[in-house]
Amino acid sequence: MTAHQTSPRRDPTDAFFAGSGESAGWFGIGYGWYTVLITALTTMLVVGSTNYAFGLFVRPVSAELDLPRATVSSGLVLFYAGTALFGPFVGRVLDRYSIRAVALIGAALFGAGMALIATTSSVWLIGAAIFLPVSIGALGCGGLFGAVVVSRWFERHRGRALSISAMGTSFGGLVVFPVVALLVDRLGWRWALIATGGGVWFVTSVLVLFLRPLPPPVPKEPGRRDEAWPLGTVLRSVEFWIIALAISLMLGVDGALLVTLTPYVQDRGFTPGQVAALTMTMTASAIAGKIVIAWIADRADLRILTAVTASLGIVQCGVLLLTPSFALLIALNCVAGMAVGGTYPLFSAIVAERFGTAAYGWVRGLMSPMTSIFGSAAVYFAGAVYDAEHSYRTAFVIFLLCAAGAMVLILTLKKMDPPAVGRAPMAEPAA
Repeated sequence: MTAHQTSPRRDPTDAFFAGSGESAGWFGIGYGWYTVLITALTTMLVVGSTNYAFGLFVRPVSAELDLPRATVSSGLVLFYAGTALFGPFVGRVLDRYSIRAVALIGAALFGAGMALIATTSSVWLIGAAIFLPVSIGALGCGGLFGAVVVSRWFERHRGRALSISAMGTSFGGLVVFPVVALLVDRLGWRWALIATGGGVWFVTSVLVLFLRPLPPPVPKEPGRRDEAWPLGTVLRSVEFWIIALAISLMLGVDGALLVTLTPYVQDRGFTPGQVAALTMTMTASAIAGKIVIAWIADRADLRILTAVTASLGIVQCGVLLLTPSFALLIALNCVAGMAVGGTYPLFSAIVAERFGTAAYGWVRGLMSPMTSIFGSAAVYFAGAVYDAEHSYRTAFVIFLLCAAGAMVLILTLKKMDPPAVGRAPMAEPAA
């Protein structure tokens, strides 16, 4: 058989965890699923120590350095700005070079940046550390890294795999958040940062050593979108701008609400136990949301799923405007967490569906400026509203409108044909 001839092979992801041939790993489980586990853990560490844990540092940093909350919240703004600026470049690197090397470098940069923040009182130096090593490191070993790796390993069950991998973002709140909260309480915010950064660096460095090289992109077939996607072609695509804007609005609302929820309930006099219960409830709901997405993402219209997720953001903002009781907040988090949990895996899945996997990191990276700008603006806006009004009410109104706009936008996308049955046949070696 020549190198150009093909022989049908079973899709290595036909069964939920089964593998075959060179894709089979330990206990008969495909290596792709071990990759999903590793990326879920690295994402958990990075997201849990940044997006989730950031709210824990707002009050102590503001008090020690005598800064308004809007200024402290600018730290997350700088983090988003860094991921926006460097996202396209890191995505390009992930498409072209060793994923293991990129992740190791990213983890080292992340840990070094956190240590630098902890050892200085200079606002400018703290900002520089967040903007450069922390943001670049988070891209290299966190969510973007995981999405690129998993999208290349899977096709038929890509939505399921991306959803399971994205569970790491929710477990960041369930596992990492309480650990960082304990460290801040026992050691103070500076030593908590050092311990957190060092832990992310060490555990991530060990995990990525078990990663295998990425499989090659699926060969282009009629009707497929697995191609290079030059910059001009991407920027002229209406779908690119619709997806980028809709997801940016959704992620911006999710991120701002995550950051503001802790100080919001603290200002209302809720006990530390109640604050922890609210965070844990939202995290558990987010995990449930990812499980639901994992189950139906490969069977349903991703546009409808994304629109439903945006509608949950509308519900969350609407209830917060009512100054809810603790019991109502718990009930709200059980529902709203679904939106927080579902947005990210749907983002990954819909980009892979519309643009393919060969340039997935490149396209996702090009979307990162918009997602980061909206995310940072939402966080800063919430802090500025509080400083001006001593209330988050106006912010909640604006966030409700943003979620509604995202829902309308995503429904303007054209419906896609059903996904291919499986991965394209692999070429046999020359006889």
